[in-house]
Amino acid sequence: WRRSVDLAIHEGAEAVLLAGDVVESRHDYFEALPRLQTGVAALARAGIQTFAVSGNHDVNILPPLIDRVPDAHLLGRNGQWESVQLGDPGNGDSATLWGWSFPAERVRHNPLTQLPDDRGTGLRLGLLHCDRDQADSPYAPVTGETLRDARFDAWLLGHIHQPDGLDVDNASGYLGTVVGLDAGEPGARGPWLIEVADGRIQRFEQRPLAPLRWERIDIDIGGAAGEADVVQRLDARLEGLARALDRADDRP
Repeated sequence: WRRSVDLAIHEGAEAVLLAGDVVESRHDYFEALPRLQTGVAALARAGIQTFAVSGNHDVNILPPLIDRVPDAHLLGRNGQWESVQLGDPGNGDSATLWGWSFPAERVRHNPLTQLPDDRGTGLRLGLLHCDRDQADSPYAPVTGETLRDARFDAWLLGHIHQPDGLDVDNASGYLGTVVGLDAGEPGARGPWLIEVADGRIQRFEQRPLAPLRWERIDIDIGGAAGEADVVQRLDARLEGLARALDRADDRP
């Protein structure tokens, strides 16, 4: 979270968007509050707004947390779609941000069916915590078809921990966790940067700032002569991984 805040300030961001499950449960209230307050205050001093939607884990805790944090805003409270304007509409560097928050721990309907018909003009972004293409899910099931039918320029989704391969040409999907929580979440993790100019998305890239990174390595031990041979192959793969990470722009 601190690294994400620092990145937003360094990049001169217009806003920081949080796609739900910011806090694991109500038991984390007192751990989360000072960290959220400190980060949002630093963003506010830099002129950066913070917008969030609640997910299934933090539906009961994020709204009161946000209420205690000046300059932070919860979008779509109580399951009612809400929009805000980001940027300056006069120069094309703007977007309308739509958000929806969980009203209860379990939501079995598709929230996109309640999206208002009048969604404004220009570039539109959606911030949503949901379960995509899982019809029987109790966590706001949506379909890829209804996401496309909304005709938004990007859907920024929370809930699934594995990030999608997002870019300028494929700007709708799961952002993933900002740090891998366990060995079952391998690969790059971190916040995403979205740049808007001339009425379109110009940049959509992940910055792997997570201080901890999990990696899965598959090693062929077929024909190994013994333990020493296996260890040698393991060493070679680990050294290759270390060299690759050392060349990365953002090293764990």
